[in-house]
Amino acid sequence: PSLRPSVMPSSTPSRNPSSVPSSLPSSKPSLTPSSTPLYNVARNKSTSQSSTPIGKYNASRAVDGNINSNNNSIARTAAQFNPWWQVSLGISVVIDSIHIYSTSRWNTICAGGTCLGFRLEIFNGSD
Repeated sequence: PSLRPSVMPSSTPSRNPSSVPSSLPSSKPSLTPSSTPLYNVARNKSTSQSSTPIGKYNASRAVDGNINSNNNSIARTAAQFNPWWQVSLGISVVIDSIHIYSTSRWNTICAGGTCLGFRLEIFNGSD
């Protein structure tokens, strides 16, 4: 079964695909995959990063819902050893997929969007 949220949170699993993403994740998984994008549980949540080169690249830009690849919609750290960025979801959720968007400049630097040394770590609240 899919772990994608239903149209409305419910106590029983959905049997039909969602037509719109829910405003909250369902307490039970859907039995049929949704044909629409998943609900973004990270949108506008609390973020931080190891550094910010200038104010317009602050960590919150990564979860503001804007996926344009211009400088007004990206988070970025300064050049440093072991930079990091994090988001706190504030609740426990099942994560079905993670989408990371990059700038066109980043794709050039990283040879077609594949960056060596990139690491994604997921922790629960007790970690």
